[in-house]
Amino acid sequence: QGKLALAVEAYRQAIQADPKNVSIYITLAKLQVLTGDNQGDLDHAQSALLLNANNSMAYAIRGWALGRLGNYLEARGDIEKAISLDANNGAAYAYLAEVLALQYQAGKDTLGLVQRAIDASHTAQNLAPDALETHLARGMVLEITQNYAEAAREFEAAIAINPNISSLHLALGRNERALENYSQAVEEFNRAIALNPGDPLPDTYIARTYLTTGDFPMAVQYALQAVKLAPGDPALYGNLGTMYYKNHQYREAADAFKLCIQGGTSAAGAAVQGLA
Repeated sequence: QGKLALAVEAYRQAIQADPKNVSIYITLAKLQVLTGDNQGDLDHAQSALLLNANNSMAYAIRGWALGRLGNYLEARGDIEKAISLDANNGAAYAYLAEVLALQYQAGKDTLGLVQRAIDASHTAQNLAPDALETHLARGMVLEITQNYAEAAREFEAAIAINPNISSLHLALGRNERALENYSQAVEEFNRAIALNPGDPLPDTYIARTYLTTGDFPMAVQYALQAVKLAPGDPALYGNLGTMYYKNHQYREAADAFKLCIQGGTSAAGAAVQGLA
């Protein structure tokens, strides 16, 4: 039904009722990654491994969470361990493809990463062609290789499996924007807002989309909303400053850029640590 926070709570109660059931920890961990709670996922994947040190899926999901937290080397180690325990674990190959794609996007030791990500995504397709994780990973690989139309189709396939995950709509929106399908992009970003209203990313992406189309007042409006959701994030002030600048609000732009670069205290009283 899309009530993922309630689902997480129900799984927590299931763990209390049956604390030695490995499958509950794994299911909860997977759900937490999909909702953006990578640290929570890490904890529950670790609990699953304490109960069963040879559980391939527990290693795979822990690696997936580590990758989303930016710990790429550890992530790949866990996922490769998962594959060594079960060479037919299609989800593990999908997670590996995603982690490699994230590592490439972060610019960390990029030599050969793209081809490895492509290969892992193809293996996931062979082993689990209809899995949400496979479509997600394949979409990410196609996105980093700038095959936006194909990436959009993969994210659409993932959404068809589960339409209630905000990050999937964000991903589809990014690729629609890259294809210059701006109205469709904004529509997907708004769906992400409806599913996860506390996340500043959809508002940020909408602001940048309106920046591209030249609707600067709307860009300012959404950039402001992103700042309200995460008032301590300096990058969001940089984004807001850009929108103000394009809208000829130079005093406001200068103030926003100063918070982004130098840090300080926002008008709402939030402490902001300037970007390096």
